Amino acid sequence: MKKLLLFVLNLLIVCSHGATGQKPTQRNRQQLSKLTLLPGSWELNYISGPRIAFDGLYPKNKPTLILNASLSEFNGNSSCNGYGGKVTVKGSKITFGDAIATMMACEGNGEQVYFKTLKQVTSYNISPDGNTLNLLSKDIAVMRFARKNKDESDGHNSAQSLDWPGTYRGITPCADCEGIETTVSLEKNRTFQIQRKYLGKKSKPFQSKGNFTWRKDGNSILLKEAGNSTTIFRVGEDHLVQLDQQGNTITGSNADKYILTRQSPEITEKYWKLIDIGGKPLEKNDNREPHIILKARGGRFNGHGGCNVLNGQYELQSGNRISFSKIVSTEMACQHTVNEQQLIKVLQTATRYTLKGETLLLSSSRNIPLAKFEVVYLK
Repeated sequence: MKKLLLFVLNLLIVCSHGATGQKPTQRNRQQLSKLTLLPGSWELNYISGPRIAFDGLYPKNKPTLILNASLSEFNGNSSCNGYGGKVTVKGSKITFGDAIATMMACEGNGEQVYFKTLKQVTSYNISPDGNTLNLLSKDIAVMRFARKNKDESDGHNSAQSLDWPGTYRGITPCADCEGIETTVSLEKNRTFQIQRKYLGKKSKPFQSKGNFTWRKDGNSILLKEAGNSTTIFRVGEDHLVQLDQQGNTITGSNADKYILTRQSPEITEKYWKLIDIGGKPLEKNDNREPHIILKARGGRFNGHGGCNVLNGQYELQSGNRISFSKIVSTEMACQHTVNEQQLIKVLQTATRYTLKGETLLLSSSRNIPLAKFEVVYLK
């Protein structure tokens, strides 16, 4: 009798462990599936609260929301101004930090309503087909977005609206190794380089290069590799998602492992203090130290010329090539602006950069040094 009781007790313990272990695994898979669908570009089509009709709030452009691949940052357009900030995602919970936006004058109060509602969001859900994102506040849907990854007549697809050139990296599943370290570099001229390193094996990394084409939807690319093999990726904001050979999303427990994230060059997200121009030290008459900061995403830079705030765009290409464009500054009146004028001229003419330790050099097309910067680590 005693042995029978012990047997029943052990059986109950084993069953209870099995029951408690299975449900969390299923929940985790569901959460992973949601997390792989959440990154990307979304367009608002419903917002709760205001008495004004939706088309009255946003008569020209609908607000957009873009979540990066690591689900740590968000950006988009409020229908008037560009914006960005930090986001926190834990399971089905999501909170948006304060958004930093450009300062264009906007008609109506659609932008105010958008930002106010976004701050009230506490959770989210995604439709089974992955094309509708609902943002909720206390379990009530307050915003609804449609995924912007379909072939749209207004041209808003990945090929035309995303800053996609760059290098992407991730570790994809492998049947007989620890994983495949995959690195893909995409150039603006539609050429690519791809390297696959099979982890846990002594074989050399496999490399291939060639041309890629945008598929009909404008949101995915087809890489023509050696031996007539092809690989398809969906292009998102700061990430690539590897698709199957038919161009469909790979599903299952490993779905989140087919995502490659954009790698930031070593010169981005650093405070570069200007120390000389054309080999000559700066004049000691600036109100603030001239500097630039190249943002890792969006191809934007900001900084200071010593008198005025500077903003604009930049583009990095292979071979340490760099170009600056759309440079604008505030219009404060200052007594001395020689350094600022020279810095702006440097940015307008620079075509190459060289990184030596904590020093950044900008040069012309003839490799003539234009300016030298050194990194400053802000406390």
